[in-house]
Amino acid sequence: MEAAGTWIDGLSSDDTLILDVRFNSGGAEQLAREIAGRFVEHPVVYAQHHFRDPSMPSGFSEIMTRTLNPTPSVLGFRGRTVVLMGPVNVSSCEAFLLMMKQVSQCTLMGEMSYGSSGNPQPVSLSNGVIVFLPSWVAFTPDGDPFEGKGLSPDVHVAFSTDTTGEDLLIKTALDFLLARPDFSGDGRVDFTDFLLFVQQFGLSQSDEGYDARYDLDNDGTIGFGDFLIFANAFGK
Repeated sequence: MEAAGTWIDGLSSDDTLILDVRFNSGGAEQLAREIAGRFVEHPVVYAQHHFRDPSMPSGFSEIMTRTLNPTPSVLGFRGRTVVLMGPVNVSSCEAFLLMMKQVSQCTLMGEMSYGSSGNPQPVSLSNGVIVFLPSWVAFTPDGDPFEGKGLSPDVHVAFSTDTTGEDLLIKTALDFLLARPDFSGDGRVDFTDFLLFVQQFGLSQSDEGYDARYDLDNDGTIGFGDFLIFANAFGK
């Protein structure tokens, strides 16, 4: 974990990054926060939950929020990032996906996660057997329960678990990160593309006429961040 954090800390904002967690089935949420905290500048709520509580009329506690804070003492990484995900993802890995969903420069790509985050706790039976039972119900930051449903990627790409051939998901992620804003399709990023970009500037996903091709940082709004990406490619 320390080596991974150090490597991320060494990246520049001009770099791009692919985090492949599609075969991760969980672990420790605190460790996930240490990595994901490198991608945010301000605290952000990434999940909600409530615990089983027999003393309450509903059988559950009040809903609580979980917050991702910037990792202390590091500059963090602000470059474009793709997180690869899939149906193996459960538990703390799904918490990590929820964290990265709050990162404006990050795109989640792949297939739906499994949808299992019961926070199992040990319960001792009279015969000495210890079983682990779910202790909470997990929600997205918007209050939607996702257990049994899973979390959706931003870009759905079906992939095979067969690793002997070409990895379509890796290829799609690379193509996404390396895509050039040649909107006119003439092989150059020039003034013609700039004029097309200007027509889309300021639009968001809810606006009529919004074209996702111009949303270069994939944050749902065609704004200054997209202009910086376009300017970096201009003339190339």
